[in-house]
Amino acid sequence: MIVKEISFLNFRNLLGEKITSPGRLTVFEGDNGQGKTNIVEGIYLLTQPRSFRQSRLLDFVPWAYRNSSASVLTSVAATVVSGELERSIELRIEDSRRFLMVNGNPVSQAGSFLGQLTAVEFTPSSLEIVRGQPLTRRQFIDRIISQVDRGYFESLVRFHRSLSSANSIFSDVAKRKRVRREAEAELSPWLKIMSAEAVVLVKKRQEFIACLQGILSELQDHFSGDSRRETATLRYSSDFVKDGATLSVNEVASVFAVALEKGFVSGWSHVGIQRDDLEISLTIEGEVGAHLARLTASQGQARSIALGLKLAAAEFMKNSSGTSPIILLDDVDSELDYKRRRSLCEYLMGKDYQVFITTTSGAWVKEHKTDDMKFYRVERGRVFVQ
Repeated sequence: MIVKEISFLNFRNLLGEKITSPGRLTVFEGDNGQGKTNIVEGIYLLTQPRSFRQSRLLDFVPWAYRNSSASVLTSVAATVVSGELERSIELRIEDSRRFLMVNGNPVSQAGSFLGQLTAVEFTPSSLEIVRGQPLTRRQFIDRIISQVDRGYFESLVRFHRSLSSANSIFSDVAKRKRVRREAEAELSPWLKIMSAEAVVLVKKRQEFIACLQGILSELQDHFSGDSRRETATLRYSSDFVKDGATLSVNEVASVFAVALEKGFVSGWSHVGIQRDDLEISLTIEGEVGAHLARLTASQGQARSIALGLKLAAAEFMKNSSGTSPIILLDDVDSELDYKRRRSLCEYLMGKDYQVFITTTSGAWVKEHKTDDMKFYRVERGRVFVQ
């Protein structure tokens, strides 16, 4: 998959920029605060209309227009080539509403927009996959699988809609707004849907993690900054997994049934895939035992694991869909030391991904410069070819 052209209109500080014929590896250089991250964020929004930043729709609109009474169009658009097919995709924001377009036609369902452009991003916040809360790791899993498996995304939507309905009933009982006997009858169809979808989702998550583990093992040595061998081990933790196997639909339903009492008391479901986690353990050569990376990994070790997970995810996507995702690397200078940056560049040069990099200095990339690289300078929201 190749991005042939990208344009930005009133997107953060990018008021009217167009990037034509980006290279296989494209570098955006510039000082901090000039708009480099806005470029990769805009591209990422074309893969799934939710930013890797914590952003509201209003955050994408330039400051000068936020209090304007006139209607202002914010847009990120790209021309994408996949195999012999070329298509245009666009994210529009107007009157505080989001619109998704494919080949000029509106797309009403987010699921239909997924897969038009696929990408894996590595940003400063990616370290939270290793050190952050379980929610961050679940989001990592869900966003990767959803890009290449629409069925997974649809199951995820159905589960969470049903969970929301179930929690509403639990809450009403806890607040004595609803009689428990009636509530149990109303819960039954939602729990049935949740049980069926949970089995589908847990199985696919386990398959994804098993695939990641195999690829990650090959990548660890490449990006480790330590002379001692470091091995990251992945394990999926779930209410619906026993001895490494996913429970059946009936067994999952039983787990939900056992937890009903807690739900009625607290006002929310105490079991479900919304509680699952990806446990990452780190073993270091010469040390005894494995340790949870979120508790013991150094900053450098966390970076190596996070980067390895992202690159392994890209390989998973390529193997699953037959099409290579694009790679978005933001603020690489702050997240990777020189040795890791050099190793990363060497690794990417041996792959067929299209890569977009933001950096304060592209000197480390220029050491490997080839004819299919392009360099841009970003200053105050303007993008200039170097």
